[in-house]
Amino acid sequence: MVALTSKQLSAMSTDQVAALDVDQVTALSSSQIAGLTSGAIAVMSTDEIAAFSTDELAAISSKAISGLSTDQLTALGTDVTSMTSKQISAMSTAQIASLSTDVIAGLGSSQIGAMTSTQVGVLSTAAIAAIATDNIVALSSKQLSAMSTDQVAALSVDQVTALTSSQIAGLSSGAMAVMSTDEIAAFSTDEVAAISPRISWLPSGPM
Repeated sequence: MVALTSKQLSAMSTDQVAALDVDQVTALSSSQIAGLTSGAIAVMSTDEIAAFSTDELAAISSKAISGLSTDQLTALGTDVTSMTSKQISAMSTAQIASLSTDVIAGLGSSQIGAMTSTQVGVLSTAAIAAIATDNIVALSSKQLSAMSTDQVAALSVDQVTALTSSQIAGLSSGAMAVMSTDEIAAFSTDEVAAISPRISWLPSGPM
């Protein structure tokens, strides 16, 4: 199995790939895995996918990432955090929505920042709350503006405090309206200045 080239592997039918056992899949090198198609990835068992090392997982091409089923992603567990930013951004919304809060919490700032606005929009409120405080600053204004009011309401005081003035300025009036008084009170003077044109939308109470 090890002797097969990436070109030979990519030429295999889905039936042939499905016939591989866990030991054969485990024996594949990163360069061989890089040659697998989305169709080949899709027919692998959850046990085979779970047997990938983090290096092998990172070797899956961004085009082939779409072949991973939600069951396969679940089987990978937190190993998903070893995926590249390019792989993360290539995921479908269904794949992103299936990621556990542990996975979201383990993603780095470059991976969070690589998500499309559409991907951010499908994250559950629990997933939004799980984003590491240090990584909140990786969200662009466009990503933040794509968040629903429920998602914004799920942000913790620490997460909101970590937002920059430019990020705060990008939030919609509706988003600011669902923030708690504790979150608003945690704004710096620069952040308050960034939202001053929409100050009437802030929740009532002392600043």
